[in-house]
Amino acid sequence: MLGSEALEIAVGLVLVFLLISLLLTALTEIIEAVLKTRAADLERAIGLMLQDPVGGGDKAVARFYEHPLVFALFNGRYEASRSSWFFTRETGGSLPSYIPRDIFSAVVLDLESAGTAGNGLSGVVESYRRIYGGDIATLKANLESWYDGVMDRAAGWYKRRTQKLLFWLGLTLAVALNINPVIIGQHLSAMPEARAEMVRLAQGALDEGPPAAGDEERLRRLDTAVRQVGLPIGWNEFAISRSFPPGNGPGGWALAILLALLGWLATAVATTLGAPFWFDVLNKLMVIRATVKPKEKSRDEASEDRSRTDRRIEAAVVLPGRPAAGAAGDSMPGASADPAAPRT
Repeated sequence: MLGSEALEIAVGLVLVFLLISLLLTALTEIIEAVLKTRAADLERAIGLMLQDPVGGGDKAVARFYEHPLVFALFNGRYEASRSSWFFTRETGGSLPSYIPRDIFSAVVLDLESAGTAGNGLSGVVESYRRIYGGDIATLKANLESWYDGVMDRAAGWYKRRTQKLLFWLGLTLAVALNINPVIIGQHLSAMPEARAEMVRLAQGALDEGPPAAGDEERLRRLDTAVRQVGLPIGWNEFAISRSFPPGNGPGGWALAILLALLGWLATAVATTLGAPFWFDVLNKLMVIRATVKPKEKSRDEASEDRSRTDRRIEAAVVLPGRPAAGAAGDSMPGASADPAAPRT
């Protein structure tokens, strides 16, 4: 049973990490939507492609965004992104968060033909012409491939920045709500009922499928269900007594504080991995648990079968002073009750 208990504790901890990741992912999406940092990343990437950094003197980025095909994608006039008050993160204002690849290539070719593309972009277009010839379809396809590659790089900027934001938000939440996986694991180890309930909730979460962005109703239900399990989370009397047991000396208090700091840090690191990661881990753990349980059950059943066989053998053994099997008065199953029946 030790292996099964360890798996159930792991399932409970992963379910907690999944819930926290879902909460912080939803919060991050709200922050990104307000600041429009994706739009700022797109503007920065466009500036790199046009070899004109945002706010540069060439004004190539401004001409690109003021082109009619791009200008129709956002409201108001073009204003360069700027730093916000929130961790000095860039805010894109009213700029678009996405520009289709075909619009990018069309605008670049139009600006280049009009002589307003800027020195950097004109050089790129001329390079493609020298390499691939003057065919417009080929030139357009190469510009779009170039654009896709730079957008992948911009997606990497967003991912790294989001992970940093998730870490700090996770650390803040871990301290504010006293979410310590070490203490939670100890509690699950000592409480079989809590383990069983967390496993049941984990199976229900898996049955609903991968979490979808913005599914607030599902997130609310899972949060309520986990809270009802009674885990040592928060700054209530129960959680404090588990995290910082009373009656400790200076050494005990120092150890409790160290465990709390390490637990909060572990929670913050776990949130940076994201909800999809923890959903996959939860699924794998439940699959492993399903393969372990039948083996444990079969071993128990085999032991019971052996004990029954032993009892039959013991009953069949002829002990001194007892009649042999099949003698008169023998009540073993299969013995004949007819006195006239022949004996062997």
